[in-house]
Order: sequence, then structure tokens, then C-alpha cells
Amino acid sequence: MAGFTSKKLAEIVDITPNYLSQIVQGKASPSPIRAQAIIDALSARLGESFTIGDFFFDVSVKKNATDFISEFG
Repeated sequence: MAGFTSKKLAEIVDITPNYLSQIVQGKASPSPIRAQAIIDALSARLGESFTIGDFFFDVSVKKNATDFISEFG
């Protein structure tokens, strides 16, 4: 995943790196549209099909999102 950082993901989905960090840590909840943008960016980059339910519950971050971002970010 060389070259795909959390900063790049934040840029792709048009949010600040700080806000993305808050989402990943469960300190902020993205809007449904922003959550879908994050999922779309990850799906495209990783070549896998993800859904909001894979990472978000009631549009708040699941704990495993932190591990996923750390592993691939």
C-alpha cells in the first residue's frame, strides 16, 4: 500500500487529516455521505468491495476501522 497514507485518504474524501484521525479513533462520526466517500476510496484503492456496515455502525466508527487503517494506511 505504498503511497496511500491517512493524509492521502483524507485528501481524497475532502476532509482534514485531523478529522479523519478523529473518525478512526471514534471521537467523531462522519455524515452518511462522508462515510460512503471513505468506503468508496478504500474500496477503490484496495480493489475490494466494502460497505458502510464493514466499518461504521450508525455512521460511527467501529473499533476494527482503526486496525484496518493502521494496516493499510
